[in-house]
Amino acid sequence: MARPARVLRVPVDRLAPDKLCDQLRPWALATLAAGGYGFGRYYACYSTLDEDDEPDKAIADEDIDWSGTAVLIPAEPPVGR
Repeated sequence: MARPARVLRVPVDRLAPDKLCDQLRPWALATLAAGGYGFGRYYACYSTLDEDDEPDKAIADEDIDWSGTAVLIPAEPPVGR
């Protein structure tokens, strides 16, 4: 069964918000590894929030295929095909 979407607030350096974009994937991978997330495709997004504290405008996002312990990487097709 899929977990419901969660909004996690993190502090942002207002003088250099682009630093957060660079750290989105490492943060998402650390969260997956520490949180006991099972096999699946996960979506991490850095966005603004609307007046109801729901995600509004995406600034950066990542799709991560997760085995339950590590990132899944597509296999190379066999040579000659």
